[in-house]
Amino acid sequence: MKLLFGRGAWIAAAMMVSVLACAPGAAWGDFGVSKFDAGVCNHNVEPGDQCTRDTPDYFYRQAAGHPQWGITDFKFNTTGLLQAPDGNVKDVRVDLPVGLSVNPEATPKCATAQLQANACPPSAAVGTNYITAISGGAQVPISTTVYNMEQPPGMPARFGMTVPLVGGEIYLDGGVAWDGDYHESFDIREITDSVPLVESRLVFNGRAGDGTFITMPSGPCDELETTRLAVDSHQNPGVFLRYATTTPVGATGCEAVPFAPGVAITSDTRRAGAAAGVTIDVTVPQNPNGKDQPNSATLRDAHVTLPEGMALNPSAAVGLEACTDDQLGKGTTRPVGCPAASAIGTVQIETPVLPAGTLSGTVYLAKPLSSNPASGDEYRMFLVAESPRFGISVRLVGNVQADPQTGRLTASFVGNPQIPVSLVRVALRGGERATLVNPASCGRGTASASFTAWSGASATASSPYVVDEGCDGAFGPSFGASVSTAKAGASPSFTTTIARGDGDQALSRIDVSLPPGLLAKPAGIPLCPDAAASAGTCPESSRIGSVSVASGAGPSPLTLGGRMYLTGPYGGGPYGLAIVVPAVAGPYDLGLVVVRASIQLDRNDAHVRVLSDPLPTILDGIPLNVRSVAVTIDRPDTMRNPTSCGLARVTGSLTSVGGATALRDAGIQPTDCGALAFSPKTAIALTGATQMTDGKHPGVDATVTQAAGQANIHDVKVTLPLTFALDPDNAETLCEYDDGLKGACPAKSAIGTATAKTPLLDRPLTGKVYFVKGVRFNAQGQRIRTLPTLLVSLRGQIALDLRATTAVDAKSRLVTTFAAIPDAAVSSFRMVLNGGRHGILVVTSGKDVCAGAQKASVVATGQNGKRQTSTATLSKPCSPAPKMVNMARLSGGRVSVAVRAAAAGRLTIRGAAGRLGSATRRVKKHQLVRVTLKPSKTTRRALARGRRVSERVAARFAAKGKGATTVKSRALRLRR
Repeated sequence: MKLLFGRGAWIAAAMMVSVLACAPGAAWGDFGVSKFDAGVCNHNVEPGDQCTRDTPDYFYRQAAGHPQWGITDFKFNTTGLLQAPDGNVKDVRVDLPVGLSVNPEATPKCATAQLQANACPPSAAVGTNYITAISGGAQVPISTTVYNMEQPPGMPARFGMTVPLVGGEIYLDGGVAWDGDYHESFDIREITDSVPLVESRLVFNGRAGDGTFITMPSGPCDELETTRLAVDSHQNPGVFLRYATTTPVGATGCEAVPFAPGVAITSDTRRAGAAAGVTIDVTVPQNPNGKDQPNSATLRDAHVTLPEGMALNPSAAVGLEACTDDQLGKGTTRPVGCPAASAIGTVQIETPVLPAGTLSGTVYLAKPLSSNPASGDEYRMFLVAESPRFGISVRLVGNVQADPQTGRLTASFVGNPQIPVSLVRVALRGGERATLVNPASCGRGTASASFTAWSGASATASSPYVVDEGCDGAFGPSFGASVSTAKAGASPSFTTTIARGDGDQALSRIDVSLPPGLLAKPAGIPLCPDAAASAGTCPESSRIGSVSVASGAGPSPLTLGGRMYLTGPYGGGPYGLAIVVPAVAGPYDLGLVVVRASIQLDRNDAHVRVLSDPLPTILDGIPLNVRSVAVTIDRPDTMRNPTSCGLARVTGSLTSVGGATALRDAGIQPTDCGALAFSPKTAIALTGATQMTDGKHPGVDATVTQAAGQANIHDVKVTLPLTFALDPDNAETLCEYDDGLKGACPAKSAIGTATAKTPLLDRPLTGKVYFVKGVRFNAQGQRIRTLPTLLVSLRGQIALDLRATTAVDAKSRLVTTFAAIPDAAVSSFRMVLNGGRHGILVVTSGKDVCAGAQKASVVATGQNGKRQTSTATLSKPCSPAPKMVNMARLSGGRVSVAVRAAAAGRLTIRGAAGRLGSATRRVKKHQLVRVTLKPSKTTRRALARGRRVSERVAARFAAKGKGATTVKSRALRLRR
């Protein structure tokens, strides 16, 4: 960077001369400066035709040019005939115009010892100081050569001279106002008061050395330039008097100032999607034409846009802090206080006015001032380039815009100081915490830049950027699943982990299916409302698990934790998930990342499928670059292991942003299935009191119950007694086979209802039972009709379809089988089949349901393989059987009968084969009825002919609302 000396520097040289005290007894006036003039000139003769404000045509005006002369001239207030100064100057400070620079590297330098020995090399001479002082009672002119000196540590420039009258060395110590506009300044301190100083006119050779000792500001043109002077006196030390002088003319020729900046971008890797250490060079060619033509314009604004696809790397945020503006201390001279953890790279600045490699430092991440990535205030950086040797600290603030949709970055440094720079190199950190990541796909990209100079000129530049490694676009994610305990039927925590390699295609969607039997228990969990789920504000009561997400390129991605909540219906499923991850990355709080997922349940085997929405790929202009996702359901008593001990497989279908799909699975092996009890209980009742005789259609009410903690039911087979048969023709209509597969049977095919209660749900599942046409397929794929099947369509918080087949066994008994029942806990299942007009169960010919006990065989198999065989006595809506108390044979074929009724109702006593008459009575409970049954005419004739006649007495009792029950006596031989 440049050291800004200039027109005001000439004045400072004059003030190096020792201040002379007034003669004893002289009258003192007001200490001050009576004349102050400064400027750069193309014509000046000492003494004689001098360049002053009164000769504006002598001034040099070419912007960024190298003037022949630089002059400062000032004179102090004087008094009396001797014209002695009104005070003795102590300190002088000259502040040069912004942009006017002196190049201490333009000439060789003189060592302090050489100056003290009056042995400075002529090549180090940069000007002459013309001094007027009081000596011997008269004004004495003095001239002395000014040399470019080797400066002490911490000083950007120093010029020195010897003054014969004083007999010592005078130094002009240079400075740069890096706490403000970076103008250059000179200080002369502790000037002797032994020799009164009247006037100083310092004339620098603007083309000393290589011809670039002094350089004009490169713009803006036509603006007048101001040099400032401050002096104090030995009489009033520390009380500075301040003056300013402005040039009579401004710079011209800005359009002729060269300005051809360039940009170059390089990286430590050419691999697609890799964490990259990126170096950005901005170059500004300097002094292309030597002393005879203007130098390059100084850079005011720079905007550099990185190649498409190159973006911020989330991995860089691990352990990252931000530097505040106060810690940077721009505009102050305080030391930079940015924390070490905010460093993200290095910076190097080359300037022709300092030796190569002089200015270097650190790139710091700046504290965000906005949450809008396109504003440039969310992502900022500080460049701090310092030179302790020369006492310079350059502090620049850069704004980085990130495209919210693509993440493309543009870094802007606006209002840069007017100092000549040939190179600004920003090297952003590489390695495992690399600041940037390469484009995800191979190809040739372009970095572009636009520049504006202080001359008003503008320019553009570009640089190619090639990514040609790792171009296969691989997508080979890993997939894992585990439970905290594999014990069958236990309630474990469950974890699924998905990860992809660095450089692989990014994840877009996750589709995970759990094995049958590995289920969740939503009962008792308050569901997060949809609006809260979308906003990521679910209550803690809805939380069922946690999530860990790793994001970013490189070996150490950023890991963020989040929470998972259970929601109501979402995405076509009965439940949903809201996965909420607070995106706090280093100093950035980017808000909440919310991913919704649908929980779907297979209607046939009840296996759970979780299908995520597309994963977000970019947040606040930062591509998330998700490397792994680990989801854990750890809410107590939420998950249930299968009660079967076969190898259970969790499967995943993973999709990349490029559309690639990877199918993965992971095994879970339940244990200790044999330790689970299995003792379900089955109760079957017949309904329809009037449907108990042959040809009638009774209804069925069957219930299966099971205690908690047992193996779940896998299948149930019920075999009915020969009393019953299937009557498909009596159904109102049958559901077509294909409609039954889809669970879309018409209402007229419904033959009953069902209810299932499970501890996994808050409410029972209910639905209709449909009669479906049975079909099997032969070897040629042709359909062959079989007995109809049952479809139990359970609905509620979830949807589940159970199916049963019907068949006839070798003994002609009707067999109904529910096979492949889902591995889910069911406390009770009740199925009611309609009887009567459209009942499908018929009492076989000659049978009377109420005539005796009806028993069904029930065989149930548990998911753990245990089998239970039981006999279920069918409950019937039949009247209690009457009891024959006494029976006697009388002459003439008559029979005396005594029957006791078990309840109130209608009692009919008759001959079972019609050989005896009948008697009907209304009876009360426990009433004893005595009747005498007379033989029929046919019976009497047979007895009269001497034939042997036998008969059984039947007592038929019908209680109100129940089917009649008949009991029969043993066979009696009637008497003549």
